[in-house]
Amino acid sequence: MSFKTHAIPQSTVEALTKAKERGVEIYISTGRPYALVTNIGSIEHLIDGYITTNGAYCFIGDRVISCSLIPREDVSYVVGKTKSVGFQCMVVGEKSLTMYNTASDPEAVEKVRELLNVTGLERELPIEPTSSGILF
Repeated sequence: MSFKTHAIPQSTVEALTKAKERGVEIYISTGRPYALVTNIGSIEHLIDGYITTNGAYCFIGDRVISCSLIPREDVSYVVGKTKSVGFQCMVVGEKSLTMYNTASDPEAVEKVRELLNVTGLERELPIEPTSSGILF
């Protein structure tokens, strides 16, 4: 994926297509949460599974392979600390994504959205815990 064009080069699409035809399984590995993997349309049909959020959430189809949650108290502490010092942070739930914008620049979320060329960044929302924690 090019950071300049935000597109997957045609040579990459062709190489992945050939690999898939030969029986190779293809996985996306990214630091992004799955909710921000919104720009792979040209290869999405080739993908077998995903390693997302720096390895914290991995899945194949509907089957979760690994999900490393951070306890709610720890997430609340980080968000509180972030707000007190005026930085932004992103909280990633199993099915949600929230950007906490406490930076001095009110357009910071829009800048991040533009830089990453993604959809799905919500404005500040309540943290919704899962039964055992929050993926962060």
